[in-house]
Amino acid sequence: MIPSLKDFTDAMSASWPVALAACIGSAAVLVGEAFGLHYLSTLPDWLLGAAFLVCVFSGAVVAVAILRFLFSLPRKMLAARRRAKWKRKHVEELQFLPPQELHVLAWAAQCGTQVFTAPYNHQLLEPLIAKGYVQMIGGHHSIVNWPYRIPDHIWEQASNEFASWPPEEQEKQLAYPFQW
Repeated sequence: MIPSLKDFTDAMSASWPVALAACIGSAAVLVGEAFGLHYLSTLPDWLLGAAFLVCVFSGAVVAVAILRFLFSLPRKMLAARRRAKWKRKHVEELQFLPPQELHVLAWAAQCGTQVFTAPYNHQLLEPLIAKGYVQMIGGHHSIVNWPYRIPDHIWEQASNEFASWPPEEQEKQLAYPFQW
């Protein structure tokens, strides 16, 4: 069964790299025919027409992919700017956390662990999770030792700021904050 034009366009629109490969290959056949390469003389007559159609339609798919990328670029740049602004604001709000929540971040920074375990839904972690300062890692884990993660932008600030927190207790390590 010979594929229809719709089947071809569906296949090409599935992935622009496939369309680009088809465009380059069919264009090479057409250029080879234009330069009179002798090995192309043994191919069937309909092949040049098929190569032309493949080149045109796959070239169109690649052109549309390029246009879509170019039109989405400003939106992606604005989204990245908004995300960076949100991260800066999120980090600045660290100073307004209550001492017991700061203790959790300081403990993790002093231990040098961005990912740590604690009891599932521990009362100290619930507000930090709600504020986005700690993330609960999904999966199947023990309720006693559930993994949590500090987001990268918070971890960067916490590891710098809380390495010796609180200042009056620099010489001693903070205690493990998660007790039943």
